[in-house]
Amino acid sequence: VNALSDDGLGYIENEELDAHVDAVKDHIDGDVFYRLAAQGRLFVVTEDGRIYCFGTEAIDRPVMHAFSPGALPSQSTPWEGPVRNVLASLGETEGYALLLGAGSGDLLRELLNQSDMHVVVVESDTRKVASLREVLADSGLYGGRAAVIEADPAMFAVQPYLFSVVMSEDAQAAGLHHPEAIAHALGRLRPYGGIAYLPNARVEEHEMADHPVDAVEVRIQNRNLLAQRRGPLPGAAQWTHQYGSPGHDVMSPEHRVRLPVGILWFGGPNNHDILPRHSGGPRPHVVGGRVFYLGVEEAGARCVYGAAHLDTRVSGHRASCYEHGAGAALA
Repeated sequence: VNALSDDGLGYIENEELDAHVDAVKDHIDGDVFYRLAAQGRLFVVTEDGRIYCFGTEAIDRPVMHAFSPGALPSQSTPWEGPVRNVLASLGETEGYALLLGAGSGDLLRELLNQSDMHVVVVESDTRKVASLREVLADSGLYGGRAAVIEADPAMFAVQPYLFSVVMSEDAQAAGLHHPEAIAHALGRLRPYGGIAYLPNARVEEHEMADHPVDAVEVRIQNRNLLAQRRGPLPGAAQWTHQYGSPGHDVMSPEHRVRLPVGILWFGGPNNHDILPRHSGGPRPHVVGGRVFYLGVEEAGARCVYGAAHLDTRVSGHRASCYEHGAGAALA
């Protein structure tokens, strides 16, 4: 797509390749994401995943290789009830779920079938990783609804607060042998309701009390650990009005966030439907782990901790910024 400049610094556009792509654009369905040339062929990849191959001679009927994903097998498993109970306690079916250990695959199947969550599976067995990726790819779910990462589930390094659900078929089999490893997993839970269910967690409540996780309540019954991060993180604040609070103090009482800071998430929904704050638009409000914003013709909410788009309400009116930066109005 791009060619290195002579001095090796930066990139310059490959105009010749662009011209070839432009010449066949009428045969391409969708927006071009990537293009390359090799062995006398032009390959074009679209943003929705189609791959086109063009040669030097025109043909009447191009060969089509259609992808027809098969559904995951629908079968009764012992995880049908536990997943249903976890989702009921969570009160939502979207967001991110962390599955520690692939196990039999039944728990993953239930999470995918009963929810719209994106499930991240962490598994240390290379063969299981390859097999599970193949099954998910054949079902059209890999990348969009699920990902499989080859790593030690007990030491999986990922940012905190991201996952609405943390589960495992067997905590011991996943390597969660000690309270420290379990506490590390519970630290991945999203505030305001994130829930964990870890069967065969051979720890006692008093052991977990020696390894507390902020705002996480832990209960253990018959070696099954159930934990939930119900409320806000200690020291976390909210921004409930245009200028912070009813007193218009333009100051956040936040005590938790301190330098140095890191990235919790990136990507996700774009900001095309949000009024620009620097042009006089209203400031987003942050309440209960959600960001509430005013758009051009709608108001919406997103999750602070995972960027998931939660809700959109169309107002039927059109919002616009004041010319002199004094705020925004619904016309």
